[in-house]
Amino acid sequence: MNSVKKLTIRKSGIFVIPFVAAIILIVILLETHIAMLTNDIDEEYGRIERSLERASKVLFALDYTLNNYSKKNIKVLNQHQRKIYDGLCVLFPSDDLKQKESAYLQPNIIKESYAVIGKKDLCNFDSDLASNVESRIVMAPMLTLLHNLDSPTVGVHFLHTDGYIIVSPQAFAKSITAELIEKVQNPDWDLYDNLNSTTIKVRGPYKPKRLNNGEPLLTLMLPVFEHAQDDDNRDFFKGTVGLDIDVAKLLSPTEPLTSPIELVRAGEAVPSNAFMVEAVDKIGSIRMHHQFYYAVNYKDEVLHFLAKRKTLLTIILILYLLAVLVLLFINSYKEKDYFKELAARDPLTGLRNRRGFEAFMQQKVHSEFVAIALIDIDNFKSINDTYGHDVGDDVITFLANELKSNIRASDTVARFGGEEFIVYLTGKEQDGLSSTLERVRERIISDSGNVVEHGFTVSGGIAIYDSNKLPPFEDIFKVIDNKLYYAKRHGKNQLIH
Repeated sequence: MNSVKKLTIRKSGIFVIPFVAAIILIVILLETHIAMLTNDIDEEYGRIERSLERASKVLFALDYTLNNYSKKNIKVLNQHQRKIYDGLCVLFPSDDLKQKESAYLQPNIIKESYAVIGKKDLCNFDSDLASNVESRIVMAPMLTLLHNLDSPTVGVHFLHTDGYIIVSPQAFAKSITAELIEKVQNPDWDLYDNLNSTTIKVRGPYKPKRLNNGEPLLTLMLPVFEHAQDDDNRDFFKGTVGLDIDVAKLLSPTEPLTSPIELVRAGEAVPSNAFMVEAVDKIGSIRMHHQFYYAVNYKDEVLHFLAKRKTLLTIILILYLLAVLVLLFINSYKEKDYFKELAARDPLTGLRNRRGFEAFMQQKVHSEFVAIALIDIDNFKSINDTYGHDVGDDVITFLANELKSNIRASDTVARFGGEEFIVYLTGKEQDGLSSTLERVRERIISDSGNVVEHGFTVSGGIAIYDSNKLPPFEDIFKVIDNKLYYAKRHGKNQLIH
């Protein structure tokens, strides 16, 4: 039986094993990338919330100003230009008024300015509406200043239930319609629902028809009250002050994110590509009821991952190719070694054959005394003829196993063809080597009945040499072959020393 094992990797495994290792490395790299992306998104969510908190502080300051200051003794209304537009009166500061503002306010007033929009009688500066506006318009430049404090804030507005609106920038006046003025005067308008002086109401995101190029806005609102000068000393609701925030600017990331962050109302369905959906109920004093999510664009994310991790991915590819080449080399070497070993082995017994034994003798570092014996099965042809070749093979295999199991691992046995075997032993004493071989012969004879009826005997020739005076194997073989021949001719079942 052939005992040579083919310790090689299947050809498919040469490519699959490094591929699996490469995939594991890529997965680890991808997990690291996702962890970093998650951290970047978390930071962006925090930045957005901080931006809204800053806006809320501006709104509270504005609300406080409008609730507590009105200057009826200062007349500036007549320093505004008047214009009738779509049935409404539009007031905006004259150039002279802009120049009169403080050095701090003046750049903002000149650049952005503001407008007051109301019914037609607003343009009559003697009307009750104009008189009401007179007490508030002095605060309009402050709206212009505050709306420029944070880039996402694109507008500020003050809605008064008397039927007028103050807006900044001035361009926002184009979005005001007579229908909107009517709604502003209606105390039951749904925009006024759930207003609270300590909690900011949020409207949107929504797409305005005439503002911000139709891009979504988020509006933060607080109520405005007027204190009645009567016996009840009550505060009356008079409208709202609000900040209009550009949603795109608010959500625009400072980190290098590939896909956009989106903001929707709570309860709205989020798409299947939504990643890191985060419910936001409150930010400081802002009552939100919204959701943030990262809208993953898978194609762009993959391209970004490949671009950002290009160096590491290239290294993984190189390592994969190197691993394949190394495994191919190892496999080739092992296959060569396997076939070389196979050529040196007897296929029936797994022992060395003649070629293998000669190679062993050339490579072996001999020490002490060396005994080499040529052993042959007596009357083997008769066994084959009587019991058949299968039993004959069993006899050969039995003899091979007996010889191999009764010598040391440093010694060896080889089959030289047919029923002939070579045994190589080393030892410190010549007599000890002879005794060992005799003991092995007797063991074989005593156990041979287990493999063939009546058993069998063996004969052999032995040559023992000092390792320092070991002749060439060809010469040794001639000696032991002659001794075997002598043993066969003179009764068999013996070892000739």
